[in-house]
Amino acid sequence: MDLDLIAVAGVACSFVTIIAAAATVEKDYHRSVWVKPWIIQRPVCGAYHKLISDLLNTDEASFRNFVRMDVPAFEELLSRVEFRLTKARTRLRHPIGARERLCVVVRYLATGKWICGNVNASEML
Repeated sequence: MDLDLIAVAGVACSFVTIIAAAATVEKDYHRSVWVKPWIIQRPVCGAYHKLISDLLNTDEASFRNFVRMDVPAFEELLSRVEFRLTKARTRLRHPIGARERLCVVVRYLATGKWICGNVNASEML
């Protein structure tokens, strides 16, 4: 009888340990914020939407200096690769547009500098 009691106690302790470990693992994956507030403001305050849009619409010489490509050549390249750069839009997130992706890549290839600062390139592209 003492062996049965010890076996039951051992199983109970094992069960409690497993439940505690599972609860700890679930807490590690809990996110406090799904999207950071500064990321939400990117369409309004981001470098592409402020700078590049103004350069495309008003000052083609500055756009050429910035990305080392004139506007017609950029539009031609965009028309050729847009279908490969376009991501699916979901209910949760709006993807970075093909024009913005291409602008970042062309800028990097031309100058070695990112438009967006310290953002990881693999995350952006």
